[in-house]
Amino acid sequence: MLKAPLPPNDEARLKALYKLGLLNSESDERFDAITRTAQEALQVPIAVVSLVDRDRQLFKSVQGLDTRETARDISFCGHAICDPSNRGLMVVEDARQDERFHDNPLVTGEPHIRFYAGRVIHSPDGAPLGTLCVIDRQPRQLSPRENLQLHELADQVEQELHRAATGARHPREAASTPPPASAADALLRLSSHRLTAMMIALAILVSFLWVAYHWHLYQVRAEQDERLREATGLATHLRGKIETELNARLYLTKGLAGLVHTHRDFTETQFQTFARSLGDQRSGIRSLQLAPAGVVTHVWPLETNRTAIGHDLFADPGRRQAAQAAIEARRLWLAGPVKLLQGGIALIGRLPIFLHEAAQEQETFWGFGTVLIDLNTFFEQVGLNPQGEDRQIAIRGKDAQGDLGEIFYGDPAIIDRRLATTEVSLPAGSWEISVAAPSDAPLHWPGQTLFWALSVIISLFFSAASYVLLRLPHKLRQTVKDTTQALENQQILFRDAIEALPDGFVIFDANDRLVTHNERFKALFYTSQEVIEVGRKYEDILRFGCQQGQFKRYRAQDAAAESFVQQRLTQHRSGFLTVEEPLDSGKWVRVVERPIRGGGTVCFAVDITELKYNENELSLSRDRAEAANQAKSNFLATVSHEVRTPMNVILGLLETVTETNELAPRTRKLLTTAHQSATQLLHILNEILDISKMESNKLELDKAAFNPIETLNRVVELTQPIAAEKGLSLEARIANLPHQEFLGDSMRLQQILFNLLSNAIKFTETGQIHLDAHYRPLDDNRFLWEFSVTDTGIGFDPAKAELLFQPFSQLDSGAKRQHEGTGLGLAICKRLVELMGGTIKAQSNPNGGATFSFALPLEAAPASKQTRQAPQETAAAAPADQPPAALRILLAEDSLANQMVFSAMLESAGHQLQMVSDGEAAVRACETQDFDIILMDIFMPGMDGVTATVNIRKNARMRNTPIIAMTANAMKGDQERYLEAGMDDYLSKPVTKAQLLKKLGEWSPR
Repeated sequence: MLKAPLPPNDEARLKALYKLGLLNSESDERFDAITRTAQEALQVPIAVVSLVDRDRQLFKSVQGLDTRETARDISFCGHAICDPSNRGLMVVEDARQDERFHDNPLVTGEPHIRFYAGRVIHSPDGAPLGTLCVIDRQPRQLSPRENLQLHELADQVEQELHRAATGARHPREAASTPPPASAADALLRLSSHRLTAMMIALAILVSFLWVAYHWHLYQVRAEQDERLREATGLATHLRGKIETELNARLYLTKGLAGLVHTHRDFTETQFQTFARSLGDQRSGIRSLQLAPAGVVTHVWPLETNRTAIGHDLFADPGRRQAAQAAIEARRLWLAGPVKLLQGGIALIGRLPIFLHEAAQEQETFWGFGTVLIDLNTFFEQVGLNPQGEDRQIAIRGKDAQGDLGEIFYGDPAIIDRRLATTEVSLPAGSWEISVAAPSDAPLHWPGQTLFWALSVIISLFFSAASYVLLRLPHKLRQTVKDTTQALENQQILFRDAIEALPDGFVIFDANDRLVTHNERFKALFYTSQEVIEVGRKYEDILRFGCQQGQFKRYRAQDAAAESFVQQRLTQHRSGFLTVEEPLDSGKWVRVVERPIRGGGTVCFAVDITELKYNENELSLSRDRAEAANQAKSNFLATVSHEVRTPMNVILGLLETVTETNELAPRTRKLLTTAHQSATQLLHILNEILDISKMESNKLELDKAAFNPIETLNRVVELTQPIAAEKGLSLEARIANLPHQEFLGDSMRLQQILFNLLSNAIKFTETGQIHLDAHYRPLDDNRFLWEFSVTDTGIGFDPAKAELLFQPFSQLDSGAKRQHEGTGLGLAICKRLVELMGGTIKAQSNPNGGATFSFALPLEAAPASKQTRQAPQETAAAAPADQPPAALRILLAEDSLANQMVFSAMLESAGHQLQMVSDGEAAVRACETQDFDIILMDIFMPGMDGVTATVNIRKNARMRNTPIIAMTANAMKGDQERYLEAGMDDYLSKPVTKAQLLKKLGEWSPR
C-alpha cells in the first residue's frame, strides 16, 4: 500500500479549508441531496463528499457508510487531490489490481472498496479541499455519461462551498424570506395627541415586557421544539431501522416457502444447506424452521435448536392462537417477544405455506415456514440497548398488537411523558415507539416567578388596552407561521423517510393519479424519467412500461401486452395486488399494492433478484443431488450383481464338494475354511450395502406381527455353535416373557442381536456370554423391550465408546490389530435401532468385558393384546421340510459357472433339469414342453428375465407354473418389480443348496 502523498503548498490548502469552518459542523441537507443524487445516478452503494484534513479525511456528507471519517494515510481522496490529470478526476477501476491500494485496509476490510471515482472540489481561490467520490464493491468502468454527471455534481458541491465562504444564502432561502416589516409610520401616526403620546409611552413599556415575555417563550419553545425534533427524528430513525432490519429477516420465510414449493420431498441435508445459505445472510437469526401441519420437523442450526423438533404449534396454548391467525390471514404473522423452548427470547415470524394440489384444483395448507430472530441481537443491530434498558425509549405492541399490546422494551413510565410517538408497520399488526423527554431537564430560568409577577401587575395596570391591540395580531401571525413551519417540517420528514426506503415506493390518489414516489421506484422500472411525474395516471405509466419493453414477457404492440395491461388494471382496481415480474434488465421485482383510507393506493416494489437466483440454484442443486443419488444406486446395483454372481458359484461349488464322502480330512478342512471365508465375504458385502442404503435414506423397515421370543431363540440357535467352537458358554436369560406377538421388523431385530452376539464371541477368549431381555408397558398398547448382551472379553476404553458406533471405525484399527472386521456391524446396529425409534449404548465393565444394550418401543399386534401364558423353555428347532418329489425344472441362466453349480445342487437331489442361456430360449422351451418350476435369472444377453417372464405368462398353459427369480440384485424395489412382471417368488444370490431345496419344496405341486 502507498500512503497518500502531500500536495504542494499543503499548509495554504489547509488554511483555505479551515477558513470555511465546515470540518466540525453538522451534516448539511444541501450536500446530502447531492450525494443522494450521485448514488442514484451512478447506481453505486456509496457516495461521499470528503474533506481532507491534516491527518484525516472527514465526510461532510456520506451515503451508504456508518463512519464519518478515516485516517488520511489510507484515504483514496488523499491521492485524488494530488492527481493533476483529467480535470482532477481520479478513477480506480479495480483496487485489487492497483499497487497503491491492493492491500489497503479499506479494500481488504470494510467497506471492501473495488471501484473508486473521485472528482476534486476546490475552494474559491482554487485550493483542492477534497472530493465528491462514488464507491462500489465490484470492479467497473466509468462511462462517458457517468463521467459528465460526476463533474456536474462536483460543480454543485463547489458552488455550495463558495456560498459558505461568502456567507451568501441559497437563492431559494433568500427568495422565501419576507422583507422586514417597518413600524415607524404607525408610531408617527399615533403621536398627534397627548393621549396618543401617553399610549405610546405605555405601549413602549408594555412592549418591553411583551418582548421579555416572548423571549422567554421563545427560549422555552425553542428548547421544546429542539427536544421534539430530536425525539421525532429518533423515533423515525428507529422505525426505519426496525422495519428494514425486521422485514429483511422475516423475508427469509419466503425462501423456506420456496424450498417447499420447488421440492416437496426435500431431505434434511437439503434443508440444512438451504437454511444455512439463508440464515448466514443476516445476523441475529436464531433459527429457521419448517413445521408441516404445525409440527416442527426441520430446524437450523440443529445443534442449538434440537429441543424444538417435534413441537406441535396447535397443541401449545401459547402458540396456537398466532398459528391459527396466520392461517386465516394467509400471510406472514409476527409473534413475540416469546421465551423459546431452547432458551432465550426471540421474535417469531411464521408464514403459512399453501400448496396447489392439481387433483383438488385448490390450495391446501402444508405447514409453516418459521424464522426465529434473537431479540437481544436484533436490538443491538438497530441501535438499542440489548438488555432492553433505556430511560428515553419505550416500545409496546407485543405480538404486533400496537398500542393495545404489552410494553416489551424500556420503562413503562416513558409512555406518560413521551414527546414523540410513531408506529412501526409489521406484516400483521404494528409496534408503537415512544420517545420521552429527559426528566431532569427543567424548562425555565431562575427568577422567573418574581419577574413575571411584576410584569403581570404592570401590564394590567398601565397597558391593558395596548396589550390587546398589539398582542393579538402578533399572536395570530405567530400561530400561522408556526403551523406553516410544522407542515413544511412534516413534508421534509416524509420525503426523507420514503427516500430512505430500500424498496420502490409510490402513492396513487383516489383518481389513480400519481401523488408521490421515491427515486428507488424509478430506478427499478423506468429508464426514461419523464413519465414518472405527479398527476400521471396509473394506466399511462403501466402502458409506458410495456412500450419501453420493461416487462420481459411483454412487448409493445403485442396482443399479450394488452392482455397483461387489462389484467393488471383489474387487479389494481381490486385494491389488493401481489405479483412477481421479470424485467428486461434481468431483475425480478415483487410488486405489492394495498388500498389506503380515503381512496387511493400505496405500492411497494421490492427487488427479489437474489431470492430468485437462490431458488434457481436450489433447483439446480436438487437436480444434481438426484442425479448423483441415481448414479450411486446404479453403482450399488452393479456392484451387488457383479460380486454376488461369482460368490454364488464359489459358495455353491464349495458346498457341493464338501457334501461328498470322497474327500480326505485335510482336504475337507481346507474346503470348509474356504467356504467359511466366502460366507464372511458375503456378510461384509451385505453390511456395505446396508450402510449405503442407510446413508442415502433408502432403507425401509417392515412392520408385521412377530413373536420376540421366537426371534431370540432363533438367534441363540445360530450363535451357540460359534460360541461352542471357541469354548464359550452362551446363555439366554429370557424366562417369564410372554409368548405374544408385536408389530415390527423381526429380521432387522434378529440382525441386531446376531451382530451383538457375534461381536461378543469375537472379543471374548474365555468365559461366558449372556443375552438378557425383558419388557415393560408404556401405555395400553405400547411396550418397551430392553435387550442386553454381556461378555467377559477384553472390554474397551469408556472414553472411546462413541467411536464404536461410527462406520468403518475400530478401536484396534492399527496394522497389528488382533480382530478382523469392517467396523460396520455396530454402526448398522445403531442406525437400525434409531430407525425403529429406540436407543443403544455400550458400557465397559471395570473387571473386563463389555455390555451392549438397546431398547425398542413395540406395539402389540391387534390379535395378541392379551398375554398368553406358555412354557418358556427354548423352542426346539423345527423339523426340516420334507424334500419334494422329483421335479421337472427349467433353469434360465447365462453364466456357465452358475449352471454348473445349480446342476450339481438339483441333480444330486433327484430333479430333472433343463438349462438355457437367455430369455428367448426359455420362452421357446416353454412353448414345447411342460415344467413344474422355472428358475429365471434376471440379467441375461438378448431378452432379460423380466421380459421373458412376461412372454411366458402369455402362454395360457404356463400361467400357473411357478417362476422364481434368481438374481444377484439386492437393491430395494427389485423384488416388487419382479413380482409385478408375473414372477411368484424371489431368491437372492448367492443361494445355498438348503435354501434352494426349501424354496422348491414351497412351490412344488401338492
